[in-house]
Amino acid sequence: MRYIGLDLHKHAPEVCALDGKGKCLFRMSVTGDRHALDAFARKHLRETDTLAVAATTNTWAAAEILRPFGAAVVVGNPLQIKAIAQAKVKADEIDAEVLARLLRCDYRPAVGHPDEHTQKLRRLTTVRAGLVGDRTRLKNRVRCLLAQLLVEPPVDVLFTKQGLEWLDCTRRSRGNSARWRTGSWRWRTRATRPSC
Repeated sequence: MRYIGLDLHKHAPEVCALDGKGKCLFRMSVTGDRHALDAFARKHLRETDTLAVAATTNTWAAAEILRPFGAAVVVGNPLQIKAIAQAKVKADEIDAEVLARLLRCDYRPAVGHPDEHTQKLRRLTTVRAGLVGDRTRLKNRVRCLLAQLLVEPPVDVLFTKQGLEWLDCTRRSRGNSARWRTGSWRWRTRATRPSC
């Protein structure tokens, strides 16, 4: 039986394989796309191999590709894999080896593998949280712009139908003001959140 640690990264995951006695059999980098992972699995994995990966953004997609080629894919909780976080020398090659050694020693702080429905719900929740965050940032930019221009909205809640109508009228009526145009331009083009 071989124990294989896979330190997943977006561009170049690192792989380290150990035998049952802990001897390093091979180390390599793999391109982080689906085809390269599939080619790696077909060429290098055996049915008796056990793989260890730390949970990260692309873990479940990689696990689905690798699972048919090995005996098991163990997904570890990165917060509980203290050896990686506390390593004096932090390198991806070392992380892959530490994962393989932890697996060989049967130290598996594993996380449960969610079913397809749960994974889909997680992805949807992540996308929704990002959209809500974007909306909040844009609303805060509008509020900051109004504060910078010393414009006080006549409504308690700015982002209601009444508040948005007021914003639209204000934008049109102040469109000729040089200061309003300058402030509006900064708001549209500024990459980071302005300080209020």
